[in-house]
Amino acid sequence: MSTRSVIAFRDLNGTISSIYCHSDGYPSHNGKILQENYTTGKQVQELLKLGNLSILGEVLGQQVEFNNARNHRGQCIAYGRDRAETEQEANGYVDFAEMQESISQEYTYVFDAFTNMWFIAEDNSVKLQSLENVLRYL
Repeated sequence: MSTRSVIAFRDLNGTISSIYCHSDGYPSHNGKILQENYTTGKQVQELLKLGNLSILGEVLGQQVEFNNARNHRGQCIAYGRDRAETEQEANGYVDFAEMQESISQEYTYVFDAFTNMWFIAEDNSVKLQSLENVLRYL
């Protein structure tokens, strides 16, 4: 069973862009990868350009054959790029609350452009916590 997550970018005007990630969404995996490897708004926006993900990796990577994706550990595996699925682009929302009402996942990760920090929410909560603080106690 997969631990689903959403990876989002909150722009300076408060709007949200987000993608779905199917696997390993828990903080000790996806949270750690995001905190350590996607540290700027530009990097997060490049990640979101991949669209929905099967696997989040430390690097964006290159197109791979989806059925052999597990052989390419360390890179992102995207449904659009690597499986040629359509309609996998990032979704846009007016704000964080609207996004949380529209999706269902175990964890939501939000990179905030104003603070240049990652935040996390569990389930569909609108309560955000500093990802750095959450990882400190794992």
